[in-house]
Amino acid sequence: MPLVVSDKIEEQDFDPLFYIQYTAFSVEPAILALYPGDLDPSARAGNVSTAKVVDDQSGQICAFLVMRRFDKNPFTGREESDIHLLGIDVKVRPWLEWILNSRFDRKRDIVALQPARSYANIVALGTHPERRREGAGTLLLKWAISLVDEKGSKAYLDASKEAMSYGLYEKMGFRAVDPHTYVDKARFPDADAITLVTMVQNSKGSGD
Repeated sequence: MPLVVSDKIEEQDFDPLFYIQYTAFSVEPAILALYPGDLDPSARAGNVSTAKVVDDQSGQICAFLVMRRFDKNPFTGREESDIHLLGIDVKVRPWLEWILNSRFDRKRDIVALQPARSYANIVALGTHPERRREGAGTLLLKWAISLVDEKGSKAYLDASKEAMSYGLYEKMGFRAVDPHTYVDKARFPDADAITLVTMVQNSKGSGD
């Protein structure tokens, strides 16, 4: 069953893509609150590249990747992050806003992210639960890295502990630069701690 990478995303693809995203990240407490009924909105934005892996025989979408591109370094010359999430459960909104703002603010102090002319952020990589261990994720990362190399950019992502356990990102040349556990029991006593690892992969033309 040959697997094929395609960046031609049709409107009818969004339902199966969302299913994969939802199931792939269902262990992440933020996914239910952020995306209760639709694919990550960034997948439809103009500066975003989205790709899928399709089973060439059955036509089934097996995996997807969303990558956001920045023409200049998004972490320099910025004031403190002030992300606000509207339209989600007010019970979890302050916690999610704190995590997102804290995560972005940390990136301004990560030496490995400075400097760079342009960046590519791998926002999401997910595989259908029935199609794991078939190489779909590897194909998508190779596709993403080839785009990064063409632009001479630097790619980065935030991996969960579960994603790190597969060893795929290290295999594809990403290195961990900032593992951090986000927890504040004083402000959010009922929220679980979330560990994210910022990883960087330099392109062939980034000069780093």
